[in-house]
Amino acid sequence: MQKEQNKTNKRLQVSYSLEKMLPNAGGSVFRLVRLAVARALELADGKPPLIDTIPADKVSMIALEEIAQGRVVYRTNGLAAVKVDK
Repeated sequence: MQKEQNKTNKRLQVSYSLEKMLPNAGGSVFRLVRLAVARALELADGKPPLIDTIPADKVSMIALEEIAQGRVVYRTNGLAAVKVDK
């Protein structure tokens, strides 16, 4: 039971809000959804995540966290992955 609880605590804790993600998606909820879906599909196809993750993290949650952190942003020509070293 303790091991299972520790694994849960190490999972990705997504700290996003709509207000935080909208600027990275061109200010549109529709674009935000499309951006998250496109990035999640890339991750599912084997592209490496731009943030620290564990295998239990779902690609949709990873995509949203990448958008919230500004690592993936919308460009007028489509999806653009941006890796920021902090």
